[in-house]
Amino acid sequence: MDKTLLKFFISAISIAWFWWIQILLGLWPSKLQLIPSTLGGLSPILSVWMIDHFSDSDNLKVIMDSVKEWRNVIPLLILAAIIFPLLNIVSKLVSLTLSIPVLILEPEPAKLGIYLIVIVPLTFFSGLITSPLLEEPAWRGYALPRLQAEYGASIASLILGSYWWIWHQMMNLAFGVKPTLFQYCSMLGQSFIIDTLYLSSKRVILVAMFAHQSLFIMLTYFEDPLNLRSQFIYLSILWLTVFFLRKYPIPQ
Repeated sequence: MDKTLLKFFISAISIAWFWWIQILLGLWPSKLQLIPSTLGGLSPILSVWMIDHFSDSDNLKVIMDSVKEWRNVIPLLILAAIIFPLLNIVSKLVSLTLSIPVLILEPEPAKLGIYLIVIVPLTFFSGLITSPLLEEPAWRGYALPRLQAEYGASIASLILGSYWWIWHQMMNLAFGVKPTLFQYCSMLGQSFIIDTLYLSSKRVILVAMFAHQSLFIMLTYFEDPLNLRSQFIYLSILWLTVFFLRKYPIPQ
């Protein structure tokens, strides 16, 4: 692996885990945990910025300049915005046809009723300047093309998706979420989809940001699969979507 890319991966996980392990160890009161949580989340884009700064390159500028091409990828932006909630709903409809009990929405968001029509879009667009902006220029914008050039598209997505899952684990543990095989397989498939949509757009970073925020919407408002059967159905539909998008690329 390219030494600069390896430095990026080491930097991103080191900075993130430095802050998140402090939450795990109880060094921050609960009211202030947003501070180390956010500082850890800055690590991907900060790591690319440091590489640019010390190597006199302009990776971030080139990546972010691709946003100007958004008018050329509007269908992909729409697909990216809805893809993960859509896959979640489809998997639950399949579960219901098989008499597997599922809930579409999380209980608390479900209480909001018709107001979700306004709240969900507001959450989506306002959230683009958080994790999607802090992560995607680094993961998809910087790391993915370099991995793809060295290993090919599938291995690149496998490496990046696995790393993305590992990178999240210290934060997950800090907030009481334990790693599971289902979680890994889900995040890996989700990462493959984000990669595929981004590459289909000819590297317009806004597409990856929309897909990332689509995932956040799903995790925030839509109930996770409740049992092994519904989890298996979700994973099957997720990975079938990966296969379909890779086998039949979206023309631009």
